[in-house]
Amino acid sequence: MTRLGSTWIAYGFVHQKQHVYLASELTRANTDPDPEEHDLVLRAVSIAKFEEMILDGTIRDGCTLAAWGLYKVWKEHNPISPEG
Repeated sequence: MTRLGSTWIAYGFVHQKQHVYLASELTRANTDPDPEEHDLVLRAVSIAKFEEMILDGTIRDGCTLAAWGLYKVWKEHNPISPEG
């Protein structure tokens, strides 16, 4: 796990932070979801598809967009990164 930083979720509205980490060498576990995760959908997509989903409005969550932006800036400044 590599700490990328933290962001304010809704600065000026809520005093709450989100901490952003890059996890590498993960594997998918086949487990039953917890009851509160009954509507969770998990899909693996390429980075190109993920970015396309951001641009076409499929992904609109501000925390996800902020985390992706933080990752992109971090990667630009750390060309040799854990994920290669």
